[in-house]
Amino acid sequence: MTNLIHVFYNFLNQIEIAKSDCRTTAFHLWKTDFTAIHGFLDSQRKLDISGLYATYQIDCSNQDDIFKLVFCLETYYTIVLRLLAFKAVFREEEITKRIFEKDYFLQKGIQNYTCKAYFNWFLDIENIENELNEIGIDEYLENSETDFIKEIFEEVLPSPVRHAMGEFYTPDWLANFTIQTVTENDKFAHQKTYLDPACGSGTFYFLMSSNSFSKSLIIRYLNKFLELI
Repeated sequence: MTNLIHVFYNFLNQIEIAKSDCRTTAFHLWKTDFTAIHGFLDSQRKLDISGLYATYQIDCSNQDDIFKLVFCLETYYTIVLRLLAFKAVFREEEITKRIFEKDYFLQKGIQNYTCKAYFNWFLDIENIENELNEIGIDEYLENSETDFIKEIFEEVLPSPVRHAMGEFYTPDWLANFTIQTVTENDKFAHQKTYLDPACGSGTFYFLMSSNSFSKSLIIRYLNKFLELI
């Protein structure tokens, strides 16, 4: 992962220098959205610059360099998620640049496989398809019983970056405790809708779908279905 982040970062610096009007670049469009949500990473949760340098060997003493690195990290994260979705559905198909184009999936009848257009800036990198095929997607798909989306996010975005962004994951034990507290002794729990307005990678949804409550829910619906046959 670190090597590809370096490739992204170096290429990003090249295109930023080459652009005459930087306001229209993918990076600046992303930065506008990012700062509207997370601020400028300079509030009470200050970023550990030395920790970032130790991990990526990228000098982030300039604030804009910090944002460039975070942009590269978020780009990588979107790539991994899209590759996971692609391989989960089209296991045998080859990974090419085309799978990041919306029209490719529209032709297959899939309408919601997309993300912000500025996350596709990396497609202009030379030989990027070789780099994409080096990302170990299969190991995640083979271990689908774990909350691997959370694991990927924590791997890609180190804790200093996540905390500076104000993002903290709910531990599994706390999520399980919350689910149990909400559903315990409620015989109508399976008939209710549960909302998590800040779901992140979906820890609550993942654990709810894999615990005994969910299995009981499935059994109830199967029994109701069988009664109608």
